[in-house]
Amino acid sequence: MDNTLTLAHEKASEKSFSPTKVTSGDRKPSPTGSLWRLLLISSAALYLEIVLIRWLGTEVKIFAFFQNLTLLVCFLGFGIGCYTSKRRGSLLPSLAAITAIVAGVNLPFKSLHNFLWIMSSVLSLTPDAALWGNNLAVSTSEYYEFFALAVVIVAALLLLIATAMIPLGRWVGYYLESAPGTVKAYSVNLVGSVIGIWLLAILAFLWLSPPWWFAAAFALILFSRPVSLPTTVVACGLFVVVFLALRPADRGMVYWSPYQKLSITDYGDRQYQIDVNNEGYMSIANLTPEFLAKHPELSKSYQDSSYDSPFRFAASTRRVLIVGAGAGNDVAAALRHGAEHVDAVEIDPLIAGLGRKLHPEQPYSSPKVRFVNNDARNFLRKSHDRYDVVLFGLLDSHTQFSGYSNVRVDNYVYTMESFQAARRLLADDGVLIMKFEVREPWTWMGQRFYSTLDGVFAHPPVTYYVDQVGALFSATVFIESNNPSLWQRAAASPLSDFVQAHPPAFSLSARDEPPPTTDDWPYVYVRSHAVPRTYFSVAIIVLLLAVYMAGPFFKLNETGAGNFFLLGAGFLLMEMQMVSRLRSISAPPGWSTALPSAES
Repeated sequence: MDNTLTLAHEKASEKSFSPTKVTSGDRKPSPTGSLWRLLLISSAALYLEIVLIRWLGTEVKIFAFFQNLTLLVCFLGFGIGCYTSKRRGSLLPSLAAITAIVAGVNLPFKSLHNFLWIMSSVLSLTPDAALWGNNLAVSTSEYYEFFALAVVIVAALLLLIATAMIPLGRWVGYYLESAPGTVKAYSVNLVGSVIGIWLLAILAFLWLSPPWWFAAAFALILFSRPVSLPTTVVACGLFVVVFLALRPADRGMVYWSPYQKLSITDYGDRQYQIDVNNEGYMSIANLTPEFLAKHPELSKSYQDSSYDSPFRFAASTRRVLIVGAGAGNDVAAALRHGAEHVDAVEIDPLIAGLGRKLHPEQPYSSPKVRFVNNDARNFLRKSHDRYDVVLFGLLDSHTQFSGYSNVRVDNYVYTMESFQAARRLLADDGVLIMKFEVREPWTWMGQRFYSTLDGVFAHPPVTYYVDQVGALFSATVFIESNNPSLWQRAAASPLSDFVQAHPPAFSLSARDEPPPTTDDWPYVYVRSHAVPRTYFSVAIIVLLLAVYMAGPFFKLNETGAGNFFLLGAGFLLMEMQMVSRLRSISAPPGWSTALPSAES
């Protein structure tokens, strides 16, 4: 009798949504079974959310630029699902949406991947923020066509993300309502969310690749409620599509560290290109005596590279600190210039592991080198040693993306407080060397670094630019010191001739330099204290999507609707602010740099 009345009540309450047939799988489970199902579906929802945040941020640059974008749309879909929890239905639409996202992003069309690469710049309207160094040279009509296509692609991806979360929200809402106690049910929901977070943390800790991430997502979603054999077969078929779509297209070496995706290209002669998140990042150069003997032209020019030339300005190179040591090119350069002790700080243990395995000069194997798995700012704050050279490598300059939507640790490397911490570690005649790739049309970034260092030290930095030499990347070099002898050395030949022959791409006397970055405003890639225009482009897309999806359910004249709207807006603002300040899953001190197996 109770079951009959319950089903009759559910049917009556569902008429305002859509008449669905109530099957045995929709009957309210037992209290214990309801809590277990709630635990599983809560884990699946949070886990899928963070998997999509990380994976999409790797494969589609606009989602790396706006890391909270995926989070926001996941909330939208999940909220709609909770509101329509009486519909329940199958979880297969969630798996189908996931499959469509993964397969769509990985379609084997080079033009599609090229467009996904430039899409952030298309939506930027004007270059008021540095977006991955892209400067589109297209006509006005072509730009409008690109802009319209970018809006369609972003809207489609956001719609699929929300669609993937709606079924999960429906079942979470249903299990919360059917649970015996509200507080107990909400506690189970929180525990499930924590499990979802830690599940991806464990997979990242093991350096497992996305096929494993999505396999876990499919399993969690599929088994969050009883499933039939046909449903299982369909889900397995969808996962096969996901698995095939995630296979590396170039068959190269692909690794997934706790921070990012690393792709290795072998150029022969023991020289390699390392791409991070599908973007050119760093090289592994070969400057061994055997290689230089075969390339005499390189043996004459590598001393002028951005890796070797800065050491010519140092009075001593006995003790060297390198933050952002990467795969070891800077470390090898320090050893070539007589360093007796090198502290090499690198946040990503996998990059250092690649250096240990692949670098022909084997700098990390030298007894003179101490590897430190830490982020640059944290090391600068805690260290009390003194160094003859403190060198900032090309820290994240490969992407040139703004951290204003997600304050990453890289931003804090380039603040006045960070340079002040580095200045404190300099020996009496020590020099600070900073390298960065300053590109058109964002030469204002060079002016920012120049004025920031000028504000930290007593004199403006010695500044020059050098082109790529062999596999050694180009860079603008800034050199500072507490001791005036640096400028005396730089003013004497041959260093003065070298500096004059290699001018930077920006004016050293410009009066319109952007404000310096500080710990209170660390947005190094944003020109002024204003919201970059790309934010408005993306915000309008999200707003229209929200009106389309949630508008039919939002009735402002209903009692409490306005209050709940403001309460939800405040909660989401606080949630996104807290999430944006969370650092990536970081490796613990002493993390092994042994390489995991590469994807093939």
